[in-house]
Amino acid sequence: MQGLAQEALLELIPFAFIQIDLEGKYVFANAKYTEMTGYTVKELGDTKFWSRLNTPDSRHKTMALYQHILTHQPEPYPVESSVRHRDGRLIHTRTLWGYLRDKHQQLTGIMFFVEDITQTKAIDTSLALSLQQYRDLFENAQDALLIIQNGKFVECNQATLDMLGYTSRENFLTLTPSDLSPAYQPDGQNSISKADEMMDIALAQGSHRFEWEHVRANGEVFPVEVTLTPLTNAAGEKVIHTVWRDLTELKKHQALVLKQAHYDSLTGLPNRLLLLDRLHQRVNEARRNHQYLAILFIDLDNFKIINDSLGHQYGDQILQEAAERLRTVVRGADTVGRLGGDEFLVILSDLKKPSDAEYVAMKVLEQFNRSFELKGRHFMMTSSIGIACFPGDGEDAGALLQHADMAMYHSKGEGKNRFHFFTKRMNNNVQRRLQLEGQLHGALARNEFTVYFQPIIHLDSMTVEGAEALIRWNNVALGTVTPDEFIPIAEHMGFIEDIGIYVLESALAETNLWRQALGRDFVISINVSPQQIKTAKLFNKLLDIIAHSPLPNHLVQLEITEGVLMIADEDILQCFAKLKDMGIGLGLDDFGTGYSSLSYLRKYPFSTLKIDQSFVNDVVDDEADQELVNATIAMAKAMGLKLVAEGIETQAQCNFMKEAKCHLGQGYLFSKPITSEQFIMFVLSFNTQNSALVDAH
Repeated sequence: MQGLAQEALLELIPFAFIQIDLEGKYVFANAKYTEMTGYTVKELGDTKFWSRLNTPDSRHKTMALYQHILTHQPEPYPVESSVRHRDGRLIHTRTLWGYLRDKHQQLTGIMFFVEDITQTKAIDTSLALSLQQYRDLFENAQDALLIIQNGKFVECNQATLDMLGYTSRENFLTLTPSDLSPAYQPDGQNSISKADEMMDIALAQGSHRFEWEHVRANGEVFPVEVTLTPLTNAAGEKVIHTVWRDLTELKKHQALVLKQAHYDSLTGLPNRLLLLDRLHQRVNEARRNHQYLAILFIDLDNFKIINDSLGHQYGDQILQEAAERLRTVVRGADTVGRLGGDEFLVILSDLKKPSDAEYVAMKVLEQFNRSFELKGRHFMMTSSIGIACFPGDGEDAGALLQHADMAMYHSKGEGKNRFHFFTKRMNNNVQRRLQLEGQLHGALARNEFTVYFQPIIHLDSMTVEGAEALIRWNNVALGTVTPDEFIPIAEHMGFIEDIGIYVLESALAETNLWRQALGRDFVISINVSPQQIKTAKLFNKLLDIIAHSPLPNHLVQLEITEGVLMIADEDILQCFAKLKDMGIGLGLDDFGTGYSSLSYLRKYPFSTLKIDQSFVNDVVDDEADQELVNATIAMAKAMGLKLVAEGIETQAQCNFMKEAKCHLGQGYLFSKPITSEQFIMFVLSFNTQNSALVDAH
């Protein structure tokens, strides 16, 4: 390699070239090498070529390799190493050596062809880093990651094994995707054929995401979200990158949210939203199939009174028990749900005829004719039901619900604890109710109410004992409205408390005027609504008004209905006891029409019982009514109670009551309800000789 010609030739080769003598010193370096390292041969001097390697370890290894090459002269092979550029940069090289010999074939030196692989090395390092990062991400991903090739699993991560319950990666990779799926998916499709369909979509679109059901190692079927992405691996082979995400908890959460949105949290029944949706669906089905459908709108009677008096905790118990009872009366295909408050709805599908709903309504009434037990006491909680049928009563869900609601209110108006089918006439009643509700607003402020008085007669002496205060409403738009019509609405609207106070204050004031004008005492009986005694606070307010009235307490009697007896708690009992201590009378109105029992009469400090006019009407001719009245009179006498016969309209009725020793009576035979001024005139004109014929008007 000596000579200028040879050196010129070596300058032309595209690689860096150096010649090293047997001691390892630089003999020659071409311009490419100088360009690569920044050093010329002159600058390298007598240094050994391995001294320029990057680390002591690499220098020792290269020196040992050089000695091996000189000693054994093996077949050349590429060697990678790193050297420092003159400016300090690290250069990665790949070197291939060759032998230099003299004419006697004696070894005179080693030549090295040096390739700068710094950039390639950087790329390889980056690829290796990326590969490691991918491996780390693949292995540590929370989702199950799998590689599928030719229909088989070739790789999976630990999350896959954890999700499916396998412990051995090797054993898992012997499975196929079809081994991990049930025979059929939730939509009824065969899993194998549907999997092929999903794969075809992924290949066509480049990726595909869908829901699937898989099977764990223990046989449990669970939902997953699958993403299939076709890729080409380093070998140029088509593979499917697969991601499985376990949807078990998500589905549970979605089911919970769905339940909370569509089911009543207290009773577990479908709520109003779900009920209306199902009703809409059932109406469409009935229309398509030319079938009948009926809905039962159910409202619990007197629930508000019990709920307000005992508290919402016990009201909730009643609603839960009511829901259980309703579940027992419907078929599997029917729906029972809670509309809200104490209102329930039953949807009856696929009826042969609309009247079939009557059977279910009767079963509902039977269920609620059994008492509810709360706090060791039994309460009657009847129901009022309205029925509307498709297609006769409405072509859509909204109309059916509205008409069933109307029919339910009609049942309440007819006395509760019954059912009615919707009729066109009920629509007129609803319009009337809306008018009444509108006019009741402000009626008290407009002075539209008047207190009338119906005399109560002592039948033995035929003298006026006192009177019952009765409210009347005369409205500019509606005219005279009877109490039977507006009192329930006033109770529902929350106006009855103010109206009751007005009646009490007016009655006390007028009765005191009678005393002053006529010089004698009269007992005034005042009806008290259940709403007015639902809490001790409200009842005490009534007692406070009486206490501050100039009328003596013993001339005042508060009358309650039998339904109130169901709701009186300990606080109300204390108020009743206070009422007795104050000398105020307590009367039980409409005795015999509700849920009275001797235990109630013994428990409460009643001073008076009023026999309902329904028993007085036929008492002259009906032996059963006669026996009932005689038994009631005997019981009252034994308990030291006064007895008032209501609704006496004939002299024969009056004579029977007098002979039966019922000492007090009231009714049209003596007088209809009259104004305070008319009452004074009535007292002045009333006498024992013509009492049956006297009419204040």
